Amino acid sequence: MNHIFNKTYTITTNYLDRYDDLTPMGLLDLFQDAAGRHAYQLSAGYDDMLALGYYWVIVRNEVEIIKETPFGDDVAITTWPLVPTRFYFDRMYELKDEAGETCVIARSRWLIIDEKHRRMQPSSVYHYPLADFIDRQLFKEDFPSLIKVPLSEDIVLSYSVRQSDIDHNLHFNNARYAELVYNALDIKSKNSIKRFFIYYHSECLLGDVIQLVKQAREDEVYIVGYKETQLVFTSKVIWRSKQ
Repeated sequence: MNHIFNKTYTITTNYLDRYDDLTPMGLLDLFQDAAGRHAYQLSAGYDDMLALGYYWVIVRNEVEIIKETPFGDDVAITTWPLVPTRFYFDRMYELKDEAGETCVIARSRWLIIDEKHRRMQPSSVYHYPLADFIDRQLFKEDFPSLIKVPLSEDIVLSYSVRQSDIDHNLHFNNARYAELVYNALDIKSKNSIKRFFIYYHSECLLGDVIQLVKQAREDEVYIVGYKETQLVFTSKVIWRSKQ
């Protein structure tokens, strides 16, 4: 079994914004695809896990944009899982341009849910068919805590979950949250975002309405989503230059 997965992706216009930058949603789409393909190689894909009565859920994403990806370039993505903890499976990602320079690094935190009861399971219920793991961390510290902006703040965006947003777990796809976050921002120039975090707290289903509130602080902004009064997600965006 391969410890590391590598794939080159052709960047089409749906991954880009009006400044020809890779969008947060585009980046999460690419990383999610690479993770899914590697999972199938490791006999941990959607069908493999469902046969065991489980499925994967992402609970946290962190993405750091180191440099602008040249417009028109294909990109090479490398991903690998870290040693599981008691409940979590962390995965690293590295995106390079055609010159081999690192443009983006990222990580995601996954957990296993019991299909029948939809409850979190310990990592011990599944073992990757690997004798060891690649011990290469791209980030020096653990995922930080994020501010939970209260629902009492002004609502900046209200979104009703549509059929095109639903994934095969029958809930709002994790990359779609990045689209909501992006649409709640005021992007004014190219290569504006330096780093972003999205944490998922409760799932949304078809027809659910997600309300977003926002709080800006110096060179960063916090965007939080609610379903009625239930916390759905928290996020933080750090600007490369003040907007």
